[in-house]
Amino acid sequence: MPMQEQTMVDAIMHMRSQIDLLWQVFVTVQLALFALIMIYDEAVDSLNRLARTLALIGLGIFSYINGSALKNAYDLLAALHVQYKLDYGQPGRFHDGLLKAFVNVDFSGRETMILLTHGLAFTVVALALIVPSFVQHRQLLPK
Repeated sequence: MPMQEQTMVDAIMHMRSQIDLLWQVFVTVQLALFALIMIYDEAVDSLNRLARTLALIGLGIFSYINGSALKNAYDLLAALHVQYKLDYGQPGRFHDGLLKAFVNVDFSGRETMILLTHGLAFTVVALALIVPSFVQHRQLLPK
């Protein structure tokens, strides 16, 4: 017995909201880190090796958890859309625009997008922590 159409649409919209929330968390954390590194580069310079290592490990764990959650959410959303199309996507039932944007939507490539965004954000922060001259606005005085 197929899921009722309204229940299926509600599940799809809930998953889309969940994905939006996961992206918002990722962007908020990254903006905060970039601001910290770019604006307070002196404070970042004062971090010892252990603090830098722990910061990178923490960011790596966050990136992995958030990226995995996004991948799983996109996989479930794609499955919901396929099921919706099988149950309710009869030809001629929807306007072409709605058919393309909702019924036949394709989420392929999202895993690559997640890997690129999370990987590049991690790389920028790692470079800033490992290579201080990457973000410094001022000349370092010789020690």
